[in-house]
Order: sequence, then structure tokens, then C-alpha cells
Amino acid sequence: MWDYLSFRRLIRKFESLHIQRKNSLDMSRWRESVSPTAKYNEINAHIMLVRDVRYVKLAEICVISFLHFHPKAIITLHCDEPTLIHAKNTFHNEIDRGNVKVRALEEKNHRDWQEQKLELILAMSGTKDILLDADLRWNGAISESIDKVFFLVMEFELRDKSPFREIASLFDFLPQDSSMKNVSVFTFGGYQLTKKELTAIRSTMNTYREIIDSPTVGKLDKVAVGRVIEQFALSACSETWNIKISYIKESDAPMDGGIVESCYFGATGGTF
Repeated sequence: MWDYLSFRRLIRKFESLHIQRKNSLDMSRWRESVSPTAKYNEINAHIMLVRDVRYVKLAEICVISFLHFHPKAIITLHCDEPTLIHAKNTFHNEIDRGNVKVRALEEKNHRDWQEQKLELILAMSGTKDILLDADLRWNGAISESIDKVFFLVMEFELRDKSPFREIASLFDFLPQDSSMKNVSVFTFGGYQLTKKELTAIRSTMNTYREIIDSPTVGKLDKVAVGRVIEQFALSACSETWNIKISYIKESDAPMDGGIVESCYFGATGGTF
């Protein structure tokens, strides 16, 4: 007699096989064709792959689906030592065609992944290059113009959610309606940060780290709040740029089937 847990394990096994089969078929279709709704503008995109080789497998879905809708894109993969060889092997066909480049990150002063990601973003200042997170799947072409600043989505106003409300109150420069913005997709759209703005972003990130270690953030919140250090710094400081900010999506949820969707691997461990 099968018990309930054994039955559930069998169901999960079948579900996993079905998902793997679907992903394999999708990957073949994306690689062998270009979407009829594709956009042929030239796009330079960047994906950071560090710490965990599983991000390379996730990035395969992101890269190949993105190229299906943006066939003239060039995507640079910024890798650390654990991911570099895996990335070169996984994307050898795309590298040969010139759609993918693999670059080793300079590991200066033992920066953590959030500092590396923020510095990668700041290096895009003044360009129309786009940052993409690895755990994305594209179901359509970018509808927003890359001639303006855009994020993936506006998540919430800081004043509406603790402990971000308390954290925001410690930054005098923030307007009351400041928001947390998702940087899974981001571009400056050609906007050039001034030296003062660059300094402000790095300073905000450092101050945010100090706040996490203070009693302002409860012990049970520290891990979750600490995961968005670079996101908070960029979100907060973008409020001072005095330019219009746009968003790819009006709302977002894990694997929601939108124009671009995320499995939120880093936060939840979920995969496509």
C-alpha cells in the first residue's frame, strides 16, 4: 500500500519531468526561431553570475528567451571563478554567433555579490545598456523605450511597509512617497550620473548596511532586509534624479506569465 507521502513524491516527480520537458521544448523553439513580435533594435545587456553554478542554468532560460525576442542583442555574462567555465560551455553556440560574451569579474577587495552588482549597474551610467537578473524568462519583447530610465516594477512605497518605513525615515533626502523598485531589469536609458550622485548611491548602501546591524531592524527581519541592499540604494537615490522613471510591468509575482517573469530563485529557491 502506498502512503500519502509516497504518492505526493510520485506526483512531484511527474511534475518535475513535465516542467523539464516543457523547458527543453521551449529552449529548442527559442534557439531555432525568432518571434514574429521580435524587436530588432541593438541592445547591450548584462547578467551577473556569481557564487552558484545553478545561476548559469537559470541564465540559459533568460538569455535564450531574451534573444528570441531581441535577436540583435549582445549579452555580456559577468562571472566569477565558479561560474566562468560553466558559462562558456553552456553558451558556446551563442558565443560563436556573437550574441553572448563571457567576462571574468574583477574581484577587488573581496566585494560581496551586492557590491559587485551595484558597481556593475553604476558602470552602465550614461549608456542605454540593460541589466538583467539571471532568473528571468522572457515572454515578449521590451515595450518600453530604452531611451529612459526604467526598472522592472515598482514594488511598494517605503512608508507602507515596515521596517522600510523606519529605515526610510533615517534618510533626510527621501520624499515621503519614495518607493522600492525592482532592479531585476534596469537601465539608465542614457542618463549620466554626476559624481555627487554616484557618491550618494554608494554612501546610501553603506548607511543601509549599518542600519541593518542596528536595533532599527528586528532580528527576524535582518536576513530579508539585507537581501535588498543594492536595490534600496538605487531605489532611494533614483528619487533625487529629477527625471521620469518608467517600469516594464505594473505588477509582479513569481512566474506570473507576464512579458517577463521571475522565478525569484535567490529569494525562494524556485526554478522554472
